[in-house]
Amino acid sequence: AGGTGGGRAGAAQIGGPPGVQSYQVLLQEREEQHRLHISSLKKQIAQLKEALQERSQQLKGVQESLKRATGGPAEGEEAGAASQGG
Repeated sequence: AGGTGGGRAGAAQIGGPPGVQSYQVLLQEREEQHRLHISSLKKQIAQLKEALQERSQQLKGVQESLKRATGGPAEGEEAGAASQGG
């Protein structure tokens, strides 16, 4: 009844306690998985930073357009829009 969910633990316990070599192999596999995951996260962070910079540039352009169109600071426009949304 209780043989599910512990496949790796069961495999490691065959023949008594796991040997040092098999433990090191499992540890290396886990470290490699972590390295790959870290690398993937770093790429994702870089992509998000790029996207954020692009959006910031777009926002600055819109704010400048608003300043020119209204003759006032764009911050006041944002505050008015925020108060209407709530």
